[in-house]
Amino acid sequence: MKLKVMFSIKVMLLHVKIMCSQVSLRLFDQIEDVCRNIRGNNNGFGGMQVVACGDFLQLPPVPDMGHGDAGEYALISKFMEAMHHCDITTVKRQSCPTFINAIREVATGNVRTLF
Repeated sequence: MKLKVMFSIKVMLLHVKIMCSQVSLRLFDQIEDVCRNIRGNNNGFGGMQVVACGDFLQLPPVPDMGHGDAGEYALISKFMEAMHHCDITTVKRQSCPTFINAIREVATGNVRTLF
């Protein structure tokens, strides 16, 4: 039954409730590999359309050194390169420009603002 469902999926929504940014390169590529192998299709993710949503700048990927996962960012995956990206840049829940800039600087690792 589960295999039948995998063959009929056309779009896979990859949304990790905790933090999408914490999905490592290794885990992302493993998900892709499983999809490709189960579906018997050599296209990325077995030919499925993948919608990955989340803030990739919130928390770093979780490493799992016991399984050879160094915790690299999924954004560097060769499969991510083939995806269309939509960057949302409008801040809706904050209004203080100093705070907004500080958060952006911390997220990108380029801290210049001092309070």
